[in-house]
Amino acid sequence: MKINFFAFLGAVLLCFSCSEPGDKYFTVKGKITGAENMNIYIEKYGANSQFVMLADTMISAEGDFHMDVRDSKAGDLIQLRVGNRSKIYLVNTGPQVVEITSELNDLRTYSYTVGEGSPDNIALSKVFNQLATRQMNSQQIKDYLSTATEPISAAFICLNTQQDGSAENLAAFEKSIKDLQTAYPESDLVGNMNKIKGQLVQRLAMAAQSPIKVGAPAPNITMNNPNGKPYSLSDLKGQVVLLDFWASWCGPCRRENPNVVKVYEKYKDQGFTVFSVSLDGLDARTKARFNGDEARIAQELERSRDKWIAAIEKDGLPWEYHVSDLKKWESDAGRQYGVRSIPYTVLIDREGNIAALKLRGAASIEAELQKLL
Repeated sequence: MKINFFAFLGAVLLCFSCSEPGDKYFTVKGKITGAENMNIYIEKYGANSQFVMLADTMISAEGDFHMDVRDSKAGDLIQLRVGNRSKIYLVNTGPQVVEITSELNDLRTYSYTVGEGSPDNIALSKVFNQLATRQMNSQQIKDYLSTATEPISAAFICLNTQQDGSAENLAAFEKSIKDLQTAYPESDLVGNMNKIKGQLVQRLAMAAQSPIKVGAPAPNITMNNPNGKPYSLSDLKGQVVLLDFWASWCGPCRRENPNVVKVYEKYKDQGFTVFSVSLDGLDARTKARFNGDEARIAQELERSRDKWIAAIEKDGLPWEYHVSDLKKWESDAGRQYGVRSIPYTVLIDREGNIAALKLRGAASIEAELQKLL
């Protein structure tokens, strides 16, 4: 899932030189209302998959800024940042001027205007705005990547949305890498993309050996509900079950919950139910923060349990089967099913076999569910 997505903003100032803006450098200028007298930072996505600061300056009292992007080459992904959350991502396509106009409060939803002289960055801004405002679902992201003509933005979106170990995501990486190498062979993104591609290949190889795959029997889970009553996944054999791994602290999970509720309400009378496994609680890493204070650990566990219960109630999750061992990422069920990110779903047929994995969105769940009812 992890769409934790972005915001993108831009600008910076520079000591003015005698040359015309954009004559030698990729130049950014514009106006950010509400950011008067604030610092603005320009950063480059580096070979270590981190953004490295190139320069910073102060936006004028009128909100204007202007900076030549030095120490950068064509093919770089540039991040312009005001504060920690207000950002814009731009593609360095060589000497040109990119003009940005926005209000500071709009940057968190990536609502800003790119001047007409930079079509690649106009296209990039539209995609990020759609991602940030959730106007683009997972299938639309895949459609975009399959047709994208701007390789830097496609690569960055690939890195942030297509890292699950699936053959489809591997194909998206391969296309993106090919396009990127053709357009910008020296881009730092090439190495990063190839590194992640290698990891995807390894995950696919591991998945081929995993018992968690379509057609295989779904391993049983027995855990307690919030009141200590045990429930077993195997008790639901004869029904179609959506096994749903989630947590109260997981924003994408909470946003996905209405989709699961929608499908449940529509098909609950046709032999469909949901078995929810929460990754709330404390794992060893979290417990280490309390330096062996068992009383504090017990208190935090109870607090986590209360948050789990509150999330069930607030999100209106009406099915009976809510379980957890309150071990967070060390959940026995999570490890058994190879869960590394949430939400994570497994659709199980009436015979107890896995029918589909990693379904997201009401339409995707419903499409697979209808095959089994």
